[in-house]
Amino acid sequence: MIVSACTSNEKQSKLQHLRLNIKEEPTSLDPRRGRNMSGASQIHAMLFEGLMKLDPNGKLLPAQASSYDISPDQKTYTFHIADTFWSNGTPVTAYDFEQTWKNILDPKFPALDSHLLYNIVNAAAAKRGEISLERVGIRSKDAKTLIVELENPTPHFLFITASSCLFPINQKQDKHHPNWYVDANEHFTCNGPFKLSKWRHHNEMILEKNKTYRLANQVHLDTIQVHMIANEPATLHMYESDQLDIVGLPISPLPIDAYPGFIEKKQLKLFESPGTMVSMFNTKQFPFYNVNMRRAFSYAINRKTLIDNVTQLEERPALGLIPPIIKNGNANALMEDGNISQARAYFEQGLKELGITREDLQDKISFSYWTHDHACPALPQALQQQWKDAFGVEVVLEGLEYKTLHDRGRNEQFSMGYFVFLSMYHDPIELLDRFKYATNPRNYGRWENDTYGALVNQAAQATSHEEHTTLMEKAEQVLMAEMPFAPVFHWNYALLVKPHVKGFTVTPQGYLYFDNVSIDRQ
Repeated sequence: MIVSACTSNEKQSKLQHLRLNIKEEPTSLDPRRGRNMSGASQIHAMLFEGLMKLDPNGKLLPAQASSYDISPDQKTYTFHIADTFWSNGTPVTAYDFEQTWKNILDPKFPALDSHLLYNIVNAAAAKRGEISLERVGIRSKDAKTLIVELENPTPHFLFITASSCLFPINQKQDKHHPNWYVDANEHFTCNGPFKLSKWRHHNEMILEKNKTYRLANQVHLDTIQVHMIANEPATLHMYESDQLDIVGLPISPLPIDAYPGFIEKKQLKLFESPGTMVSMFNTKQFPFYNVNMRRAFSYAINRKTLIDNVTQLEERPALGLIPPIIKNGNANALMEDGNISQARAYFEQGLKELGITREDLQDKISFSYWTHDHACPALPQALQQQWKDAFGVEVVLEGLEYKTLHDRGRNEQFSMGYFVFLSMYHDPIELLDRFKYATNPRNYGRWENDTYGALVNQAAQATSHEEHTTLMEKAEQVLMAEMPFAPVFHWNYALLVKPHVKGFTVTPQGYLYFDNVSIDRQ
């Protein structure tokens, strides 16, 4: 009897192997340190999992928590941790969640998104270093029970727990091997559907199916190969030559001139995102400490023209901050698009209030943008021309690397800047909360308003969904009257997906889920 063995190529062909590209090295594989939807957070969502999880329809599902209880006063949440395990086989515990969240609130820990936990008793004060972390309302009753006490009722709190920034860290590994997350080493421990097998920095990652994941029997993929190539034409060539299975926004933008052809062929898959592209104003700097100057530059933008002729991804014009996907599809217009006469009236009023002429603004205003965004430099150039046509003022364009752009934003070293605000959980309050205090790390424009702050606080503490929604709408109206930024469009994700990729989904939070993806080349 002759027994034929599979060749290595045949074995390889039977592997469920997915090939992706992200445009840059993840900033960190430690989810506590913050997120970047184009890289780090997508990887976090593959490697880790939180208490709750958002499905592709925006519904919250239990994840690492098997269930939860809410007290009658809506201020105490008790999470019951499921029988789940880390990739090294040890149990995920309530202690892991407690300490992870307290790490984030440690004044010495570099967490960009600690504000997500500020609804918890004493959390904000602890982050400011005013009180001990032991006084924060997060405690483990035992290994299976996490108790969280809130300052006030917070109707959106469960959505917060699904954020990638709050994914748990294996505390024993973090204590004994604090650099566990910098490489694919024996100490890298995670609790999501995949685990890190290989990491060639600035080149590629290999993720493998995590056999200890709670739903491992539902994960079809054996491996995910993640390239890190910033060059857009090179990425497109790899897709077209069958070296990549999925490309496009938000993980790997394509050349902007390629989009129309794919749209015409109906090959591009468009998904609404929880993001809004804005032109942020530095409200601490001339001339944008003047509200009428901010209004002028915002009203002068013809958003529909930009979408039709530049971005070309069927985005919705942004006439407010909040993306429709987290407002049940609603898109209330809080300003007019491309109202040049109104823009010029605001401009003249701003000149008068500042005691200057338009000549005093020539080459004094700059617009900073990220050079690798799919619409750059065409979008900044189009905005530059619209402002010149409206006011006769030349805006200086400044293309920057991603990190440099955001460093400039944090340090107030910009005049106007191109930024995308992505909601970190499925409720408008997350975006609104960023502008409550000028000190918020993501409030680059350093704008603050007492009336606005009071409305956001009231919305965060509302006990009914109706009151919560009404107060948020009032807050957004104040925000758009003061115009610390000019909203431009609500961002769409645009992806090319090979026909052999089955089960691919995108959540309303912009996470690409690969838990149920399979490869079928027949």
